[in-house]
Amino acid sequence: MRREHPPGGWHPDQQLTLEETLRAHTAGSAYAAFAEDRLGVLKPGLRADVTVTDRGLFEAGPHDVLKAGVLMTIVVGAVVHERAAP
Repeated sequence: MRREHPPGGWHPDQQLTLEETLRAHTAGSAYAAFAEDRLGVLKPGLRADVTVTDRGLFEAGPHDVLKAGVLMTIVVGAVVHERAAP
């Protein structure tokens, strides 16, 4: 059983959904860097940096998202990391 200290977290009114969190780290970061015309979303013509995980993050439970493993990392369209087969 996982305990939260304090119950509900420190600032439950400031919690973000998974979608909000991912958008902040992708499109939001590109916007903050004045680079939204070339970064931040998967769209033809834009730079593509992608992390492929071993589970669907939106289907996983909140605590399982933290257990996701990285299968592959792609930077500017080139595979720079690939987990070895078991």
